[in-house]
Amino acid sequence: MPLRQSPSAVVVRGRVWVADAEAMAAGIVPGQKLSTALGLLPGLATFERDTAREQQALESLACWAGRFTPT
Repeated sequence: MPLRQSPSAVVVRGRVWVADAEAMAAGIVPGQKLSTALGLLPGLATFERDTAREQQALESLACWAGRFTPT
């Protein structure tokens, strides 16, 4: 997956969950049906939300931040 595609949105069960600033400027909003979002912005890059990857990323960040926390 490319690191950055814009405009872009994360989708959950056919609805926009979150969108970047460029997508929002084009009228894309959280909760909007994906079909509506694509009608407004046909070039919208969409990504299905992956909670397992989110958890891995948060755990990695917590480990990294822990190095700077006094014990």
